[in-house]
Amino acid sequence: MNFLKKNIIFTIVAVITILGSLFLIYLDWTKHDAITEANTVTQESQAKFDAAFKSGNKPVDLNIKMIQDDTAELRKRTSALQRIFGKPYRKALLTFAASLKVTEDELYERMKKLFEADTGTAKRADALVPLLFAELEKEKKLPKDSIKNSQFMKFVSDVFQDTVEKADKNDLIGTGYDILGEALGLQRTMGLSQAHRYLIQMQSEIRSRGLIPGVNSLETVQNFTFNQYVQTFPSNEAVIDILNTMPIFEDIFRRMRNSHLDRVDDFKRLGPPTKLNGDKYLCYEFSANVVGTMDSIRKFLNNLLDAYKDNRVYVVTWISMTSEGSSAEVNQLRGQLFSNETTGNTPQGDEMAPSEEGRRRNPRRRRPPRRPPVAGQTSSGRMFRILTEEEAEALPDYGQVRIGKNLNVSAVLRFKYYKYVGDSLKK
Repeated sequence: MNFLKKNIIFTIVAVITILGSLFLIYLDWTKHDAITEANTVTQESQAKFDAAFKSGNKPVDLNIKMIQDDTAELRKRTSALQRIFGKPYRKALLTFAASLKVTEDELYERMKKLFEADTGTAKRADALVPLLFAELEKEKKLPKDSIKNSQFMKFVSDVFQDTVEKADKNDLIGTGYDILGEALGLQRTMGLSQAHRYLIQMQSEIRSRGLIPGVNSLETVQNFTFNQYVQTFPSNEAVIDILNTMPIFEDIFRRMRNSHLDRVDDFKRLGPPTKLNGDKYLCYEFSANVVGTMDSIRKFLNNLLDAYKDNRVYVVTWISMTSEGSSAEVNQLRGQLFSNETTGNTPQGDEMAPSEEGRRRNPRRRRPPRRPPVAGQTSSGRMFRILTEEEAEALPDYGQVRIGKNLNVSAVLRFKYYKYVGDSLKK
């Protein structure tokens, strides 16, 4: 006992250590059974798995069919979603496919096989589309002389209802081949002179049909689209860019007109398209300065966002709005309010403003601090009289709108256009 009394700290530490050890022994004893049981269950499960694996158990045929059906459905829905991005001819293509009693995917697959086959023909629509029609005629999905059949001409007619592009009667079939080929993944191509004529014609039609609000000059239309090829032929690379981008320009301008904007002060594409997700998507970015009412600008934004219903996808990334008219109205109202200002009583005593002579005698003398404005007094010290309610109601223009009469606002917009090219046929 004397030892314990003389070594109190040691005794306390020893007791705490013993208690902690006992607690750990208790935990180990209680958890050991649970761990042992879990290990037993794990070993039994592993044994069952090994036995099933050795016995050669496989999914039943029904499971395999369900998996295959789910996979096919997922691919179908994925393709349908992807074809919303930049496929403006899809509605006409679906109608055309339905008239032939084939699916959209079947037409894509047929065109892909023809493109990849070594037929000795050029990989262009004017060569491959007739081969596609020949197959369909052979299978009696198209009547003879399919070039002039009503299904194909209906497709061409549906497409030309939604574009300002024109085709010569002698070249209507060839243009129809190009558009059908593009709808099925073929890159549309033209010779340099033909592409130059196409560009000039599209720009002229955009101007003459008034697709760009407030723009009546062909030069402005050219500046908004491609003005570098007005006098010169485009390069082969530029031809592809023109054919891909002019339909996008046209769609944007058409949505501007349908939104009843007042005018478009500026419009431009911000650089060439960029590739996304590898090379499966192209992203075009645009900037526009437009003027119109708040309702028209809101309608234009909604038209862009609802374009997915027409198999086009726009994403608005920036918008800022100003109203010069409202600023002018505020300034005008301020002038009317203070047009009858009267000079108030001049402060007396030490707060009297120094005279000019006094300032000359004592140039270092400071002006007295201004008092904060009070009711009926401006910050400059001038007085104005506040009308009573009866006097205000007696005015001839009482109740008229003072601020907000000018409903037009100017908006700066930035937005992107996405196009899916993952199903494009490439050499």
